[in-house]
Amino acid sequence: LYGGGRPSPVTDCHRVRMVAASDRGIVRRSGPVKALLATVTPYSRLLPQGSEIAKETVGFYQKLLGTVDDGASGGSVEELQNVLGFKLNVDLQANLISKVTEVEIKETLWSMDEDKAPGPDGYRVHFFKTAWSTLSGDFIKAVLNFFNSYKLLKEVN
Repeated sequence: LYGGGRPSPVTDCHRVRMVAASDRGIVRRSGPVKALLATVTPYSRLLPQGSEIAKETVGFYQKLLGTVDDGASGGSVEELQNVLGFKLNVDLQANLISKVTEVEIKETLWSMDEDKAPGPDGYRVHFFKTAWSTLSGDFIKAVLNFFNSYKLLKEVN
């Protein structure tokens, strides 16, 4: 339940129904959330106190993330192939695990739409294509560094 001041019991009841309905995707509320005044447990019990809400939230996520599902198994490659119904040929398998090349990096950049912004820096692909003669070395090093270390340079991120 959301609100700034202390609403009436009728308003509280309406808001509980609104929150329950919105959890089912029926109602969308706009505007900032000022305070969570109550929550409803999965067993339809209303929790009006902050500490009870916190305990319920922690308990929910501990159960969700902290328990083992005995019915789930990791599965095997064969099981996955049976579900998917296909298997990559040897050439495609080799392509997936091969090193990224400078040629692939340039081909990928050149295949992108000119107005596409490839990263958080805000520069459009057009910029990189136009300045390729100047910054191709640094661009390729940055991309190769990502594929070799699996980490983005802090300057990129």
